[in-house]
Amino acid sequence: MYAGGVSCNQSPAQRRLREDTGMAAPKELYKTTIIIWSDFNPANFAIDELAQEAISGDAYCSEQNTEYVIDAGQFPETEFFDSPEAD
Repeated sequence: MYAGGVSCNQSPAQRRLREDTGMAAPKELYKTTIIIWSDFNPANFAIDELAQEAISGDAYCSEQNTEYVIDAGQFPETEFFDSPEAD
């Protein structure tokens, strides 16, 4: 879950890849920040629902920024990346 409380689940394919291969934690990641403005409280919206609101014009997406992060100290603490390191 991210700070807003909405679960950002990995896809079944990603989950299977990690389970089947014992894929190691990433050495670099892409961090994307999206700013969506709305005239309603989106606290209970799932991320995909909020994005759809912006696509349909019921909300406004003012910014999308992606940065390449190689400092593992900046990675979020989450089960998404928990897997044994490859030897």
